Amino acid sequence: MSTARHTPHALRPVARMTAVCCLLSLAACSSVNFDKSLARANQQANAFTQGELALVRSEAQKAAMERTTAELLAQPLTRDNAVRLALVNSPALQALLAQHAADAALAAQGGRIANPVVSLERLVYGSELEIGRSISFGLLDVLTLPQRRKAADAELARQELLLAASVVTQVTQVRQAWVRAVAAQQNLAYAVQVQESANASAELARRMLAVGNFTRLQRARQHAFYADATTQRATAQHADRVAREAISSAGGVRFEALSPEFMTGLPGVFCAGEMLDWEAPTGGYLLHACLATGRQAGQGASAFLARESAA
Repeated sequence: MSTARHTPHALRPVARMTAVCCLLSLAACSSVNFDKSLARANQQANAFTQGELALVRSEAQKAAMERTTAELLAQPLTRDNAVRLALVNSPALQALLAQHAADAALAAQGGRIANPVVSLERLVYGSELEIGRSISFGLLDVLTLPQRRKAADAELARQELLLAASVVTQVTQVRQAWVRAVAAQQNLAYAVQVQESANASAELARRMLAVGNFTRLQRARQHAFYADATTQRATAQHADRVAREAISSAGGVRFEALSPEFMTGLPGVFCAGEMLDWEAPTGGYLLHACLATGRQAGQGASAFLARESAA
């Protein structure tokens, strides 16, 4: 710890030296510019994001993304439009970007020295007046500042690569979900054609049986084919709905970025349900998992508020 005490005759040189030290300390500190970091992530994953990855931080941005979402949903959803829809309308992706901003700020904080402590003293003893000024800072922090700055820059670069990798993973999941949705839609169209053909065949068999050209066994076979085709059509309809819903639920915040209470790196921000990076069949499994994670996140939020109130 370095401490200096001076009388009024030496105040001016010391003030200059103090200002110079503070400026040098600030100039050597690592800093993070989230906009530039996001631009680099867009550049690294440009083939997946087309430069449209952005964090909503104002009402104007939110309104613009809502207009874009409405425009995309008003037309047939192509593969590229499905990716754009996920980029502008996915709460999970917005949570991922906010988590990256928090992690980047924490990494940059590691490359800074602790704030210096400045103290002023005025001492009167009889007719004598003594004014003292002191500045205190960690000498070890100053000596290791270059190494800490390099480590902080490396951590910032790592966070940017992790963000780009996470975005690529989520966009890939959206593309896969879109392919599955198109395949399910084609499968449904085929099932409808088969069911209509089976219906016509069953009706023909009924009429042929009525005039004596079909046996009861032949008619039963046609009716069984019609019943099976109807079942397949219902199954294809369910699969089509599940595949279309999967486009909006692909991706999310990874469990590694959450505490056991499902709190993110941002204090007081919790994630649950489809905001998480996991998949489950639509229906009972998905509802049960959403309710379970929601309950855990709710208990975590309650505990967080209790700790804040007690602090």
